[in-house]
Amino acid sequence: MKTIETVYNKLNSDKTELGTHKVELGLVDDLKKITSDASKIEKNTRTNNKESFRLRDVQKEIDEQKRNLIKELTNDIKKGDSIYKKLNSTLEKAFKISKELGINTNEIKGFNQASDQLARIVNATDSAQDAIDAVK
Repeated sequence: MKTIETVYNKLNSDKTELGTHKVELGLVDDLKKITSDASKIEKNTRTNNKESFRLRDVQKEIDEQKRNLIKELTNDIKKGDSIYKKLNSTLEKAFKISKELGINTNEIKGFNQASDQLARIVNATDSAQDAIDAVK
């Protein structure tokens, strides 16, 4: 009977040892997998960091272009408003004089083109303001 107990004890001790080796091999496999995953995340993070800096630089360039565009459009609006006032005043004078002289404004050379231009300058300045609003 003692022999059988010794055999069972030996078998049990061997099983425990094999179980330990399996656990150790499992840990090694886990470490490899986790290390591989960590390496992938590290590489992906480096790539995304580079991309974020590139996008930051692109955004800075876009912001600079927007500022320049807004500045130019604002100047165009100011000039357009000034020209509108001058042109409108001149057209009003021409209209008044034509009435005093009893002539049709169509007979005044350039009156119709100037009148048309007055409407176009209003459209242009309105469009410039819309463009400013769009890029803000």
